Amino acid sequence: MLSFILTYYNQPAALEWQLSLFRQWQMIALHNSEIVIVDDGSQDKPAMDVLRDKVLPTGTRVYRVTVDIPWNQCGARNLGASVSVGEWLVYLDIDHGLSANDATAMVVLSERREPPPAKWYKFPRRYKGKKLAAAQNIFMIKKQTFCNLGKYDEDLTGEYVQDRLFIANAIREIGPPELVPDCVIDVLDCPTPALKRASARNIAMIADKLAGKVPISRDDVRFPWERLI
Repeated sequence: MLSFILTYYNQPAALEWQLSLFRQWQMIALHNSEIVIVDDGSQDKPAMDVLRDKVLPTGTRVYRVTVDIPWNQCGARNLGASVSVGEWLVYLDIDHGLSANDATAMVVLSERREPPPAKWYKFPRRYKGKKLAAAQNIFMIKKQTFCNLGKYDEDLTGEYVQDRLFIANAIREIGPPELVPDCVIDVLDCPTPALKRASARNIAMIADKLAGKVPISRDDVRFPWERLI
């Protein structure tokens, strides 16, 4: 089982786009995966405004962080991992989606037994037909490996670049992700809500944690949440 985890924050057009992609997925992808959507505390345009009365793929579950915490995407991703049932996790941003063929290819990859699968994978992206480099925060990883690495460190919540610690620690502990060139992730041209991207505190804290001066926290999902669907 493969768990696709999408975090959402006030981007209804992107969520509508994701739903249009899900409707095209083939049965092999739908029957061997689940979709976990986490609304990270949206107040202006909550995910349920889009999802209400929609027919969703079987196995889709929707959760909501009940407080609006600045820069809590990593916490929302931790929540997605905590409630997922798949052996493998795929982390997608809400403006990064999969065509029917690429969703199926990712499911097949997760079920591959020979040769032994890599510890984690990254994927090239496609924007308006042009291939782009892989994004560091879009990847597939075994849930057990993700948990063994400590998940995302929520000490970094509140500022930008908080995902860099997990990525750097994963590369240090298990090596860089393997690139899968034949599975491409589509990027939507979608405006991002205006957010203050302060990062000085987190850059300094990440350096201290990687140097062992400050312990990496394993205390995750520190916020209230609820299941909606």
